[in-house]
Amino acid sequence: MLLEKQSFSYDYVRLSPTEQIGLHRQSSWELTLIVIGSGIKLIGDTTEPFQSGEVVIIPPEIPHCWYFNGNNTDTEGKIVNITLSFTNEFLDHCSLNFPELHQYIEN
Repeated sequence: MLLEKQSFSYDYVRLSPTEQIGLHRQSSWELTLIVIGSGIKLIGDTTEPFQSGEVVIIPPEIPHCWYFNGNNTDTEGKIVNITLSFTNEFLDHCSLNFPELHQYIEN
């Protein structure tokens, strides 16, 4: 989650599969790498399985949640993911500083 005046945040998440946040949305983009874990992801009106090694990007204001499988954890019973959250302004700045991204980022 972004704090006021932040353009991006990094979150290393390690918790029990039952501790995941329920269906939610945020005003920022969310880029997640599933390091350890598998289950079912709900993004907008799409439900699909996911597994370790998967990278998922979620646009702003799209409802989403993760249902982790309790038998795919680390040795301490935890799932692990890394999440970057960032604003549209962050993407605009990236586009300005990295011209090769401009074709992928709408203004």
